[in-house]
Amino acid sequence: MKGFKLTFLLLAALLAQPVWAGIAVVVGKDTVVPQVSEEDLRSLFKGQRNTLGGTRFNLLDMPEGSALRDSFYVKLLNKHAAQMRSYRARMIFTGKGAPPRAVSGVPEMKVLLHSGDRPYIGYMDSNQVTPDLRVLIELN
Repeated sequence: MKGFKLTFLLLAALLAQPVWAGIAVVVGKDTVVPQVSEEDLRSLFKGQRNTLGGTRFNLLDMPEGSALRDSFYVKLLNKHAAQMRSYRARMIFTGKGAPPRAVSGVPEMKVLLHSGDRPYIGYMDSNQVTPDLRVLIELN
């Protein structure tokens, strides 16, 4: 009976974990962006740069504690949430950068990506990308 309970608990834990086909880094469909590499995105999300092709981009981030946010940083920067908080705290303290703007979720991110008042770059589960968005890169 103990073996069955353990197997059941392991299976339940695996099923509770979010599974994404991929994470898409996106902009609004009409946003002019030069060709972007994964290295360019690493530099942007690390705060080492804020421009692409001469255009300043504002970064959007999922809420703190979001599983998608954690997965994004592991896939892009190979850093966990606690490591990113520490890194960003140092950047802010030294005046070398500011964190991306946190949104409440994908609906708010989509609104900002389409706002047109300034160019934003965000990310979401690739299954949530709609035709009014343009995928810059997909992280698997």
